[in-house]
Amino acid sequence: MDKTQARLMSVDYLAGGAGRLRGRRAFGPGPRDVPEAGAMRGLVALATGNSVLRVAVPVFTLIAGYFLASVLRRARLSEWVGHLLVLYAVWSVVYLLFLWPYYTNRPLGLTAIELTLGFMHLWFLEGLAISGVILGAVRLLGSGAVVASAVVLGLVGVALQYARMAGLSEMPVEHYRNGPLYLYPYLVMGWLMAVHPPRLSTALLWADGRGGAGPDHRRKPVLAAPHRRGAAAGDPGRPPDPVSGAAAAAGHAAADA
Repeated sequence: MDKTQARLMSVDYLAGGAGRLRGRRAFGPGPRDVPEAGAMRGLVALATGNSVLRVAVPVFTLIAGYFLASVLRRARLSEWVGHLLVLYAVWSVVYLLFLWPYYTNRPLGLTAIELTLGFMHLWFLEGLAISGVILGAVRLLGSGAVVASAVVLGLVGVALQYARMAGLSEMPVEHYRNGPLYLYPYLVMGWLMAVHPPRLSTALLWADGRGGAGPDHRRKPVLAAPHRRGAAAGDPGRPPDPVSGAAAAAGHAAADA
C-alpha cells in the first residue's frame, strides 16, 4: 500500500460532501454540475457504513458466544466447529464457481492464501470457528485467563488496524480482521454473560421486598375498620364478630404505635 495514499475512508466522504456543499453555496441552485444529492449520499454512506453497520459482526459474535457456553458445558465443541467449517467450505465453493473467470487469471497461491485467511466476507464463519477453539482451550485455565487473553488479543488487533489506517504498515486487512484478533474478544464477552450472569444484590432485593409489603400492612386496618365501627355503634344488621373485632383492634393498636 502506498503511504502517500493512506487515508481514512470517512475523511474522503466528508471532504467530498463538504466540497459539493461549498459548490452549491457558490454557484446557487439550478446547475446539474453541482449534485447536492451526491453529497447527501456520501454522508448517508458514512453514517451507515462506518457506524450502524459496524455493529452487526460484534453483535452476532456476542450472541454466538452466549450460546457457545451451553455447547462447551455439553462437550460438543468439535461438532459446533465442524458445522461452521462445513458452511465455510460449501459457500467458498459456491463463490469460486460464480467468480471463476476472475480467479483463473490470478496466481493459485494468492487464492489459497485468501481461502486460508478468510474468503471474502465468509471470513466470519472461519474466524468464529477458530475463536471457539481458542476459547475452549483457554477456559480450562479459568475465567481470569480467558479475560486476559481476550484483552491482549483485542489490543493487538486494534494496534494493527490503526497502524494500517495511519499508513505505518502495509499489512493486509485479513491479518487483523480475523478470528483471534477481532472476533475472539466479542465471543468471550458473550460467553462471560452466560457463565457469570449479572445478579441483583441482596440489599436491593430486601429493599424491594419491604417496599412491596408496606402498602399491604397499611391497607389491612382500613378494611377491618368499618366492621369494627359498625359493631361498636350497635348496628342491628351486623352482629359483632369477636375474632374480627380483636384483629381490627390489634391492627389499630399497631398503627397508633
